[in-house]
Amino acid sequence: MQINSTKKFIAIFALLVVLVSCYTIKRVAQPSQVVAGQEFSSRSVIVTNDVGVYGDGYAYFGIKVPEGWTVSMPENSFEQWIEGEVTSASTLVANEKYTEILNHRFPATGYVWYGFGVSEKRSFQLSTDLSDSIAVNCKVLTTSNTALGEYEIEYVFGDTENNSIEESEISSDWSEDNDNRLVETSTFVTPDGSSAYGAHSAVDVDTKINVVSTYVSVAKIDASSYAIIPGEGEIVFKVQGGEAENAIVTVYGINGDILDEQSVTGNEVKLNAQTGVCVVSVLKGNKRSVESVIVR
Repeated sequence: MQINSTKKFIAIFALLVVLVSCYTIKRVAQPSQVVAGQEFSSRSVIVTNDVGVYGDGYAYFGIKVPEGWTVSMPENSFEQWIEGEVTSASTLVANEKYTEILNHRFPATGYVWYGFGVSEKRSFQLSTDLSDSIAVNCKVLTTSNTALGEYEIEYVFGDTENNSIEESEISSDWSEDNDNRLVETSTFVTPDGSSAYGAHSAVDVDTKINVVSTYVSVAKIDASSYAIIPGEGEIVFKVQGGEAENAIVTVYGINGDILDEQSVTGNEVKLNAQTGVCVVSVLKGNKRSVESVIVR
């Protein structure tokens, strides 16, 4: 009886080790349109697609944008959420090797990949919902000469377990012949469609963005779906309905300067503000609302 229990424990532990790589993109928040030459923010979130996941490793993130566009990571771009709260945050750094791998593995005419990674080994915790999740925030700068029209942004997440990508024997011409967890989940289907650790998860989310000369009118977000509460040097944005979930909130000063910008995960987010009149923009897909608030 004891032997069977021990074997059962070992089997479950082995299963959990394998499941460390079983995660999938849950959400991608980016605007549906952008004026050529302007910058926009994007937020993508991953959760586990099976049981709860606890483990250590090196995380990697890639994004594909039109040629000429550039991608940057703001401070604390990599967030670990546990029980609905951010428990740790760090800044993803540009990773030359991951960038080379993505451009070699998934080339697309007129587009280029940017790869990023954590600078040191991290502990991760994921569940099947957003309470335990990992979020990545990035900024994308378009070019003023970008042709007007529709473009498809793509996202990918991956990891290595024991060594960083630089320390491993993974080559820049990585392919399905030496597959691993570098492409664990994405917004596109890879040529082989899977990884050595099981089915690769390709999620069906809308990542199209229209480049326009001026913003066209969009539907307004229902004002009852959120609350904006000014505080001392800050603004608290609270989600009260589905239309405001995962929205991108931007706070502008009286002169039009961006004071803070964040994507909403969970029920509320705090943003920096300045004393006096501030303008708050709430963007969710093709819906937008703009309100003025007074900060004391």
